[in-house]
Amino acid sequence: NDLSGTRKITTIRYSPSGQPVLYQPYDSTTNGSEFGTSIAVDDSGAAYVAGVSYPTSTSTEGVLVRYSPAGPIEWVAHYPVYAVHCQVVLDATGSIYLGISDDRDIRVWKLNRQGIVLDSASISGDTTSLSLTALVMALSGDLFVVGNRSWGSSTDNTLPILHIEGEIVKMDAHCHILWESHPAMGMVSAARSDQHGDLAVIDANKVVKYSSDGQLLWHTVNDQTMRLTGLAIDSRSRVIVCGYGLQGTPYNAIAKYDPDGRVLWTDALPNTGSPQIQYWALALDSADNIYVTGNMSDGSPGVGCLTVKVDTSGRRIWETTFVRTIDEVDMGTFISVDDSANVYVGGHSGTTNNWGYLVIKYGQASGSDAVGPIRGIPSSYTLAQNFPNPFNPSTRISFSIGKEGPVSLRVYDVLGREVATLVNENRKPGEYTEKFNGNQMASGVYLYVLKSSEGQLMGRMMMLK
Repeated sequence: NDLSGTRKITTIRYSPSGQPVLYQPYDSTTNGSEFGTSIAVDDSGAAYVAGVSYPTSTSTEGVLVRYSPAGPIEWVAHYPVYAVHCQVVLDATGSIYLGISDDRDIRVWKLNRQGIVLDSASISGDTTSLSLTALVMALSGDLFVVGNRSWGSSTDNTLPILHIEGEIVKMDAHCHILWESHPAMGMVSAARSDQHGDLAVIDANKVVKYSSDGQLLWHTVNDQTMRLTGLAIDSRSRVIVCGYGLQGTPYNAIAKYDPDGRVLWTDALPNTGSPQIQYWALALDSADNIYVTGNMSDGSPGVGCLTVKVDTSGRRIWETTFVRTIDEVDMGTFISVDDSANVYVGGHSGTTNNWGYLVIKYGQASGSDAVGPIRGIPSSYTLAQNFPNPFNPSTRISFSIGKEGPVSLRVYDVLGREVATLVNENRKPGEYTEKFNGNQMASGVYLYVLKSSEGQLMGRMMMLK
């Protein structure tokens, strides 16, 4: 929103060091508002942003904006159909596919880089309503259109019953429909395709996988204790999901399935006591290591943005928690890993009355399990992974502070009970290393928390006797 309260599509580009090199709002010539819902970037660095425009207070339409590699807007296309959600995706040749859903249908357009329509298709809901969740481009160049189909039914003297099922449509490169399926599942939240052209989709608590020719390969049994939020498929067609659990119930925060749907391993977490952990997104690197992001609350007023790296066998490599101030909520809802294994986290940050966005870049030292300092943020406030880890009976915890003031470094068990205070005094800016001796402690997982005026950071370590 600008100061007048009008919403604008705003695209921001950051340099590798975290400096904003492009801040480009788009506002149509009407008195309405716009907001972006999807972004894609081609090999030249040109960005395509799809969104919804409000020409009047009672109407909407789809909009697609192309930003040149240098940043300025090159062209804008408006699509005068009632728009609820818009998605944009690119194929290997740079062709653009735009999907727009309304209360009834899903429309798909194929465009060239100049915005000229090459092909189009419409998926009709007939007597049902269609919603669009994602456009997924297969390596073959075929397109998956994924969403939901819903309708209501009622009998005399009863309230209407809402029925929901998945909507999966596969199209070729010319937007011709190849097959369509309606899996029995709730609101679809994510979809991914593997190197064979098979497709996996998730709803709140189910995973469904289809072959490239539309055959149902497998689906998981509903786990009502877990809410799935993230989905990925690795180079060997193994499906990985993440999520969070219901209060007071143990749950599998991460689960990995083989290509036939058998569980390979799970990362179970309790959802009782402290800390409370929720995962919202996951990504893979070129070696199929898993990165998840979300939020962690340890009982203090603030909530930290938690990021975790897990290897292909489910072993935790490192984790780190970012908190700007002790009373703010910072949470990751998007994660990506580049070819140099830099990790990018996007999400929300702020307080009840003042919300903004959050972008973090983490670096990883080659050949090391330690997470590097946060880049793009002018601060030397860091907390490293303890070493060695796992440990028996002692380990070292290193940290650095950028401002003089009170500093505390405490160790907690998984129930949130303090078991040791390593630092609780005024410290000057600099780097420090503290030794923790767990000779009197039981084997298990422990959390170490660094607090200062610069915020709160958290790490996790394991003692094995």
